[in-house]
Amino acid sequence: VQTCALPICRDVGEAALAGKYVSPKSRDLGIERIKAQAALDSLHESKIASGAVSVGRKLIRLGYETGCSYEKTGFGYLYSHSTQFSDGSLIAAKVPRGKRTFLLPQLVLHFIGEFSPAVSCEQFSQMFDEISVGFEVTSLPFKNNDYELTDVVCGNGFGHQNLVGVTKSLSQASRRNFSELLSGASFSISCSNALGSEIKDAAFGARLQYASIESLYQHLVDFYKEQ
Repeated sequence: VQTCALPICRDVGEAALAGKYVSPKSRDLGIERIKAQAALDSLHESKIASGAVSVGRKLIRLGYETGCSYEKTGFGYLYSHSTQFSDGSLIAAKVPRGKRTFLLPQLVLHFIGEFSPAVSCEQFSQMFDEISVGFEVTSLPFKNNDYELTDVVCGNGFGHQNLVGVTKSLSQASRRNFSELLSGASFSISCSNALGSEIKDAAFGARLQYASIESLYQHLVDFYKEQ
């Protein structure tokens, strides 16, 4: 089944980048999320062997219609060629046109250790030293919403670009007041043309699902146990 999922990973990923539509196939082929994840991991290894540079991992969400659904997720990859980090100045990015293009707010953490479900929540809170918020620009390659999480996992979340705001160092005190720190974070995205600039969306920490270290920790533990 994993071999069968590999071509889907390539097809839906390429279709999203090219702004084309394809039909979701995981349900018809009986591909489960775990198999889709394994196929995505294999494709990632091929990309690295071909020269791609990995700069992190990301949670893949099901719920493009609402922009926020964490009930079902996968685990995708971030690459240097499609990720931009702000140093305080503006980030210029081309956003693909189309009704199925989404700007998803993201919480970005800089880990200084490798996560394991064996670590405690207190240990987890010491595993990252910087935080920022940003957007993932995604393009859904399906004409309607009749698709599965496995299709989204196969496409690595259909991300075009990742735009990461300025990072903030975390002290011991800020870790203890994580919710307060997150609620004060913000990042906006604007569309510019010959007539001027217009703000299209803004990412605020309060909009993100993980308002506490405890909820983020528990979600990662559950995901790793499923895998």
